[in-house]
Amino acid sequence: MTDKRAIELEVAEARTRDVGRALARLNRQTMSNLGLRPGDFIEVEGKRRTVAIAWPAYAEDEDHEIIRIDGIIRHNTGTSIGDTVKVTRVELKPASKIVLAPTEPIRFSSDFGVYVRQILEDKPLSKGDTVMVPILGEALRLAVASVQPEQSGYVTGESEVVVKEE
Repeated sequence: MTDKRAIELEVAEARTRDVGRALARLNRQTMSNLGLRPGDFIEVEGKRRTVAIAWPAYAEDEDHEIIRIDGIIRHNTGTSIGDTVKVTRVELKPASKIVLAPTEPIRFSSDFGVYVRQILEDKPLSKGDTVMVPILGEALRLAVASVQPEQSGYVTGESEVVVKEE
């Protein structure tokens, strides 16, 4: 369920420390206008929609109408640095089941889904998103094939994570 209020912000690059954490940094005024607290979920809409975790802006960004998001979120919204996105507050339910598929065929051990669930725990996901899972110093790119019970949700320790081989 999405809140009706939407704010348009300019996309800025995330700091290195935030990459891969599903964070979207917003200034205090934007967070207040959307009724957000740190850790709340937001929908970020560019050419596509995805979900992220609202987090306070860095002090030097307080006077700017920007959203700092990493390359993964930019990819999932189909945007680049300097583009404009719409940001709304969203209530997400825990995902009961998530199905992921690699972008290239690959073989996994049977317990790989457990590892992926641990990596993605507490992170929001939408169907069609790409997620990165670290493996032996590399980042394995997985596509979110489905999220149940809705199009978007967040991963919990109870979520069933299925990773297909192709």
